Amino acid sequence: MEAPVTDPPDIMTENIRKYMKAHFETPGAPQVESLNNLAARLNRKGAAQLFYQTCVLTSQGFLKVKQREPFGDILISKGPKM
Repeated sequence: MEAPVTDPPDIMTENIRKYMKAHFETPGAPQVESLNNLAARLNRKGAAQLFYQTCVLTSQGFLKVKQREPFGDILISKGPKM
């Protein structure tokens, strides 16, 4: 997933929300996704933006996140508003 660097934050948030919604609604797709997997092909700035937007979408109820240990992988799943 390539995060658009030039989009304003609200447009970027909406683009990532749509991407995650499509991912979770794809038949046979895993219902939990790793932030590390999503950020694997991104540069440092893109990965930081993805992390931030994940936090925003979680605070808005679109995503749920779980981290089992400090500095461990962050697991993302569908939130109640998705």
